[in-house]
Amino acid sequence: ARNGQMLVATSWDARALVYSRDNLHQEPRTIKLGDHPILSACEMKGDHWALASGCDHKARRWDLQTMDSDKIEVVASHEAPIKGIKSLDANTFVTGSWDKNVCIWDLRMSKKPAGKHTLRDKVYSLDGIGGMIVVGVAEKKGLTFDMRKFFEGPIHSSTSLKFQLRQVKCMPDKTGYLASSIAGRVRVEYVDESKEKSFSFKCHRVANDVYSVNAMSFHPLGTFATGGGDGSISFWDKEAKQRLKQFPRQHSSISALEFTPDGSGIAYAVSYDYSMGKCAKDRKRANEIYCMPVNERDVNPRRTRVAPR
Repeated sequence: ARNGQMLVATSWDARALVYSRDNLHQEPRTIKLGDHPILSACEMKGDHWALASGCDHKARRWDLQTMDSDKIEVVASHEAPIKGIKSLDANTFVTGSWDKNVCIWDLRMSKKPAGKHTLRDKVYSLDGIGGMIVVGVAEKKGLTFDMRKFFEGPIHSSTSLKFQLRQVKCMPDKTGYLASSIAGRVRVEYVDESKEKSFSFKCHRVANDVYSVNAMSFHPLGTFATGGGDGSISFWDKEAKQRLKQFPRQHSSISALEFTPDGSGIAYAVSYDYSMGKCAKDRKRANEIYCMPVNERDVNPRRTRVAPR
């Protein structure tokens, strides 16, 4: 958040934690956002506010500068937990819920959605960039909406994943999106396949064990990272269809990750993802957040990689 100078993390204890990138070892500023687990959060574009949504069926906005609990504002509500929230511009954002609705909200209007579309199943993930919105649902589908034609329904639908969808992530050039699954697979989906052919690839597998792909993030150069239940992070070039870098496994699942806006670093969370059930959780292990520098050689697209010196 704030051009990469802040790191915002949310958790199931209903807290939001804000770290300074210059001093990650310093105690974070915290704020309590209700009493229920938070499932999604993002920064409002062009502002110093952030959004969070969760299991109490509400989305809230708070001030990243003051972290004043008196300024927390409920800005959206659904009939079930809100699984995803994403800022589209300084005034509008989109939410997706287990009540099977995707809603667009405008802060300049009343607290009723400016647009609403009812789906056939629960929303598991969503992302948006510019006028493009991608929604991943329980039917293992990825649905693409054009914000300008939101009421007309999705302009593209894909059912290429065989197992439950975990996350969707829009491509920076808005030509398509990534969709990951619980079965160690990522789908690279293009909206217009007359220009680019969609494909899937396997990842986050150790011997015969298959792990969920929990998190994905695009680097400014167009390559991307994945984090999985196996505890590893990998960098990929979708154009060359190759892995660029794989990092050593952590002691638990990678539950979230995000490149900094300038691509010089990547933040990631190591936290059990409950893929093996509650009994498999090691309570002696703490939930941890790390930020590591990114070597440009590791994220350069293969077709333009810097030659060895």
